[in-house]
Amino acid sequence: MAARSMLYRPLMVGAFSKRDPCPSRRARPDVQGAFAMTSRPRFFDDLAGLAGGALSAVSGLREELEALVRARVEETLRRLDVARREDLDVALELAATARDTQAALQARVDALEQRVAALEADPVSVAQQDKPSGA
Repeated sequence: MAARSMLYRPLMVGAFSKRDPCPSRRARPDVQGAFAMTSRPRFFDDLAGLAGGALSAVSGLREELEALVRARVEETLRRLDVARREDLDVALELAATARDTQAALQARVDALEQRVAALEADPVSVAQQDKPSGA
């Protein structure tokens, strides 16, 4: 009979039976004391929460560092008296307008110089061309 009871006894491996080899699937008490089925230990949940908190802290630190660097760069540029992009664009537009005006004035001066040269060469013919025809 003793031999027969050994045959029907379930094989035990450590603290767990062969029918339930995974201890993490066993029911264990949760925070309130009730039994719940969990697929992973609470340690990993706590670790994930800690990692999430650290990630949000790092992102806040990144934004703060970015603002600090931006302020430092602006201060350095102001101290070096470097022009901003908007000021440079305005200066370039003024220079383009000045070039156009200078080209128009140069054409006018060239026309006047030709007229003066023509007056010096033949004052009578140029004077007759300048007189109004109705006088």
